[in-house]
Amino acid sequence: MIPKEVYERFRRPEGARAYHRFYGTATKQQLHYLKCNLRKVFDVGIPVRAGTDTGVTGVLLGVSSQMVLVLLVEDGQTPAEALRPDALFWRLMCSARG
Repeated sequence: MIPKEVYERFRRPEGARAYHRFYGTATKQQLHYLKCNLRKVFDVGIPVRAGTDTGVTGVLLGVSSQMVLVLLVEDGQTPAEALRPDALFWRLMCSARG
């Protein structure tokens, strides 16, 4: 579990800048390739779940998941489309448990 003060630190602009200085950011070209690949995956019907990269250095649980949802919507998905794979996954998991 990530302490509350970590989230609070990265909610402020100076905290976000420090985070990006330490971990870096994607270049515009990298972001373009990521979005193109994401669009191809989405267009062929492969569900994309937000938050599946937690545990990776620099990925903050919750904060990073929200950013993934923002990127999905910026790429043209509706908010419902961005959330649907997660909702479907949990519905399947719950039904499998009986």
